[in-house]
Amino acid sequence: MPGTAKEVPLLLDKVVRNEIRLQGVYSHNLTSVAPAIQIVESRKYPLERMVTHKFPLREAEKAVKTVAGEVQGEDPIKVVLLP
Repeated sequence: MPGTAKEVPLLLDKVVRNEIRLQGVYSHNLTSVAPAIQIVESRKYPLERMVTHKFPLREAEKAVKTVAGEVQGEDPIKVVLLP
């Protein structure tokens, strides 16, 4: 069936032993990916301007708070963490 995700093995032993918390998110279907790539490749729109905030990894907590709207005076569109 087109647009369905592939199944991947989930190693539950590692999840339990390392106390890993999993959160699933569904954000789009595959039919939206190709048009999105075409828009980016066209360079018709200045998409780099959508990145309004960049934070070093050591400021990850501040980045998350910015995305969440918890930093007064900030109105982020896209927040990026830099390694």
